[in-house]
Amino acid sequence: MKNKTEEQWSKVDCDTMLGTRQSFRQRDLQLKSLYFESAEEARIRSRKRKALEEAGLRKKKATLQIRLQLLLTRKASCKK
Repeated sequence: MKNKTEEQWSKVDCDTMLGTRQSFRQRDLQLKSLYFESAEEARIRSRKRKALEEAGLRKKKATLQIRLQLLLTRKASCKK
């Protein structure tokens, strides 16, 4: 379903852009707003990111707790 929808969009995408006199920036924003990923694609993307993090090839995502700790230590150091 998703692949068929994206395929249909790509067939008429350029014609639509030229017909509506959209700029390339407007077209890019429209495509990003219409794009969606399946649950399986999201899982694959997440697994790849985590594997790269564990291998040390990508910076780990900062969790909310880590961000709060950094903020508190910065505030404490500024008070001194």
